[in-house]
Amino acid sequence: MNKYGVLWSPHANRSLKSLPRQVQENIWDEIGKLSDNPRPIGCKWMPEIGFWRVRYGNYRVAYRIVDKPDYCVYISEVADRKQIYERPKRLK
Repeated sequence: MNKYGVLWSPHANRSLKSLPRQVQENIWDEIGKLSDNPRPIGCKWMPEIGFWRVRYGNYRVAYRIVDKPDYCVYISEVADRKQIYERPKRLK
């Protein structure tokens, strides 16, 4: 299986940096695992906006997966669970 590169949108990067330090570290560790398996157990497909999401405590990470030919995971949003569902238009 190929390793996936992880790319961040500027918005997702800023959002992550605004979270408490411990939460940032936990999310960084978990997102690092997406390079090995971009569809881990517990991830959900959000067909209305065309993104995958994965849960880390009360936070959600929305991302797109590009399989062939690039093999990358593009992180679009990192937000509290309440906020990520309120902003689906930003993700498109």
